[in-house]
Amino acid sequence: MADSSAAPSGGGRRLTRKQALIGGGVVVVGGGAAAGIVLGTRGGGGGPSYPRATVAQLSSIEPNKPISFNYPLEGQASVLLDLDHAVPEGVGPKQSIVAYSQLCQHMGCAVEYEPSLREFVCPCHQTRYDPERLGSIVQGVAMLPLPRVLLEEKDGSVDAIGIDGLIYGYRDNLEPGKVAGGAK
Repeated sequence: MADSSAAPSGGGRRLTRKQALIGGGVVVVGGGAAAGIVLGTRGGGGGPSYPRATVAQLSSIEPNKPISFNYPLEGQASVLLDLDHAVPEGVGPKQSIVAYSQLCQHMGCAVEYEPSLREFVCPCHQTRYDPERLGSIVQGVAMLPLPRVLLEEKDGSVDAIGIDGLIYGYRDNLEPGKVAGGAK
């Protein structure tokens, strides 16, 4: 007579219903937490309240000449750029002004704008980002585009009003730190 407690043929272990339910619950909870993080960092409503900060006057912005500034906190280096033609999410008279965090999404090195390439280049591992296409990766080891500083034109000035994406090295773009100078 065969022993009913013996392992099933094929040498594998069988999952009990209880184990399957627990495993499925872990997957569902983990997926929900990941979705919450993505929504919280990509402007999915109910997110952080970013300060408004004047970055530059329209009259002082020159095409293809980067302007450095800190936003949303002191030490969070960002750069504003007029690409001189309409681009996605651009502001200003030509819809050509954009801004990005300067911290590479691979390891946090400060990217540099290369006017001849019209790209941001990371000097550490050579990731290249395209400011004309929402900071998307052109080449390199980074897995995410540069976080985009949301801009608004108001009364002849360009103001930073938020961030789309998570700045490298931060769990929250507004913590810990001091709000950048001039923020309202």
